[in-house]
Amino acid sequence: MDFSNLQQTWSRLEQKLEKGNRLNLDLLKKVNLDRAQNKLKNLVWQQAITIAFYLLAGSYFIHFSAIHWENWHYVISGGVLAGWSFIASASAIHQLQLILTIDYSMPILQLQKRLMSIKTAIIKNLRIAVWVLPFYMAFVVWISELFFRIDFIAVAEISALSWNFILSGLLIPVAWWMHRKLNPRNADKNWMNWLLHGSGSQVSEALDFLREIDEFEREEV
Repeated sequence: MDFSNLQQTWSRLEQKLEKGNRLNLDLLKKVNLDRAQNKLKNLVWQQAITIAFYLLAGSYFIHFSAIHWENWHYVISGGVLAGWSFIASASAIHQLQLILTIDYSMPILQLQKRLMSIKTAIIKNLRIAVWVLPFYMAFVVWISELFFRIDFIAVAEISALSWNFILSGLLIPVAWWMHRKLNPRNADKNWMNWLLHGSGSQVSEALDFLREIDEFEREEV
């Protein structure tokens, strides 16, 4: 076999190898994008249920305040819980909008950025959740009335009320510390992924599928 024939044979082999790699990449993209989409479908249902729950909870707490309008502590407690519920529902609506507007035909890098924006929104929702800690007395007042028909503020001793309000004040720096730790810059930390397990872990798993595609493309380059 002369040199020119050897070059032609080598060129044909390279073309077959390149075609095979393209087919492997296309297959990997299809399989992993389908997996990523299925993971986010599960999150869609979860967010829809979350939105419905918080909207119903917020409406109920407004009703709670309205039927107890003569007691200022019931009005404040219901208002705090209603406000927190509606803020949480607005955050869930934002997350759902981000998920439903994903275009899975976009380049992998852009798709990764879009999924990271969803994960960031979920982390910010956790930030909202921790700020209910200093207002735990609202839950105490509501639960006491709902389940035991007891006006906690009316029957509690002054010392007990004082300690509870002091504790509420002490929980402010705790909530602030948790707020700072729940930073999107910590999105890839192991403890953050553990914290998001079941409610956000779907995004992390989808990102893993996209990362496999990205790594394969880099190897080909």
